[in-house]
Amino acid sequence: MTSEDRNALKEAQRKAQKKNKIFLGIKIGVFIAVIGMLVFLIVHKGNAKGRIRTDFIQTGVIDEYFSSDLTFIRTEYEITSPGEGKVIPKVNEGDKVSAGSIIAYVVKEGYEEELKKLRELESKIAVANNASSYVGSETNVELASINEEIANLRRKITMLTLSGDISLYSRYKQELETALEIKNNILLNIEAPNEYVKKLKAEYDTVYKGLRNYMKEVISDKSGVVSFYIDGNQNVSSLNAMKISEYQKNSSEDLLKLDKNVISFSNNEMKYMYGQNVSHGDVVARITPDVSYYIAVRCAENQLSSVSEGTNILLKSANRDYSVTARVVEVFKDGKDSAIILEASCGISSSLSFRSVEGDVILSYTEGIKVVKRCLSEIDSAGVTARIAIVRSGYVEFVYVNILASDGEYVIINSKSNLSQDEEGISVRINDLYVINQEDVKEGQIIE
Repeated sequence: MTSEDRNALKEAQRKAQKKNKIFLGIKIGVFIAVIGMLVFLIVHKGNAKGRIRTDFIQTGVIDEYFSSDLTFIRTEYEITSPGEGKVIPKVNEGDKVSAGSIIAYVVKEGYEEELKKLRELESKIAVANNASSYVGSETNVELASINEEIANLRRKITMLTLSGDISLYSRYKQELETALEIKNNILLNIEAPNEYVKKLKAEYDTVYKGLRNYMKEVISDKSGVVSFYIDGNQNVSSLNAMKISEYQKNSSEDLLKLDKNVISFSNNEMKYMYGQNVSHGDVVARITPDVSYYIAVRCAENQLSSVSEGTNILLKSANRDYSVTARVVEVFKDGKDSAIILEASCGISSSLSFRSVEGDVILSYTEGIKVVKRCLSEIDSAGVTARIAIVRSGYVEFVYVNILASDGEYVIINSKSNLSQDEEGISVRINDLYVINQEDVKEGQIIE
C-alpha cells in the first residue's frame, strides 16, 4: 500500500467518524427534546387540571339557518320613455309615488346642465315653501296676541281721553307704538319668504320654457314603489306573481299544482337607467305596488325538515341590508333541487334593486342567556333541564336551568328551571361568573 493510499484511507476513516458523531449528537438532541416535551405536558396537564376556568354570563343568539339565493317575484309595471335622450330620475330609488307623478326626465344630449338648474330651483322652492309654512305656524299665536294687545292699548287711550285724565297717555301711546312696530316686523318676516318663492317660480318658468322642447317628462300611470333597475324580467315576474297569487286563492285539489317554473328567471344583469341613453318606448323604470310580493329560495330537501306551508321564516341578505319575516306559501321537495316560495308584505323598497341576492334562510332564532354547552351538568334525557355552576361572593352555587336552544357548542338557557319552586329573585343573571369546567368544582367551593 502506497503512502497515498494510506492517507486516503485515513481521510475516509476521519470523515466516517465525524459523520457518526453528528448522527449521535442529533439522536441525543431529539431524545432530550422528547423528554422535555413529556415533562412539560405532564406539568401543564397537572396545572390545567387544578385551574378553574370561568367566564361571564352574557346574552347571545343561536339560530338554525342555511344560505341560498333569495329570488324576488313581484308585480312590476314597466314605465317607458316618451322620447329620445338621457334618463335623469326625479325621484329616488325605492320612493313611493302616486299615479300621474313625474318620476324622471328624458333629456336630449347637451341640455343636462339646464335640467340640473331646473332641479336645483325645484329644491329651493320646496325649501322656501316649508320655511314659509314654518314661520306662519310659529307666528300665528304671536300675531294674535299682539293684535289683542294693540286693541287693548287703544281702548285704554280712548278711556283716558273720555275721562280727561291724561296722566298715563304718554305711557300708553309709547306702548302702542312699540306694539305696532312689533306687528310690522312679524308681517315683514311672513311676507319675505312669499316674495322669495315668487321670484324662484318666475326663474323656474323661464328655465322650463327654454328646456321644454328638449326634455320629456316620464310619468307613472301606476302608484307604487319606483325602481330604475331593469333586467328584462319585468313581465315574467308579474306573470309569475299572478300565478302564485291565484294559486293561493284557489284551494281546490282539482286544480293543478303550482309549477316550479314560477321561480325561474333569465339570468340577466340589472342595469341602472340613470344617465342611460334611451329611445322612444324603451323601458326606463319599474313600478311595484306596495303590497305583498314573493321570495323564492332554492335548497336541498334535507334542509326542509322544519319547513311547511304557513311557517314563518326570517330572511336576511348577506350584507344585512334586507331583512324580512316571510310566510311559506309552497314547498317543492325534489332532492337537491328543492325550493320554497314565501310571501312577504314589507321590505319591498330595499329589495327592488335586485332580482336575487345572496342571503340566509333562518329557520329558528333564539336569543337569551348564552353559555358554552360543556359548562352544563346533569342534562336530563330530554335535553331540557340541566344545572350550571355560578360563582357568587366567591362560592360555587349550582343552579338548575332550562335549555331553550343548542347548536352543539353553545346553548341558550333561561334564568332558572321551570320546575324551580324559588320565586324570589333571578337564579342566573347577566354578568354572573360561571364555571366552564364544572366537573372540577363542588357546591360551596371557594373560588379565588
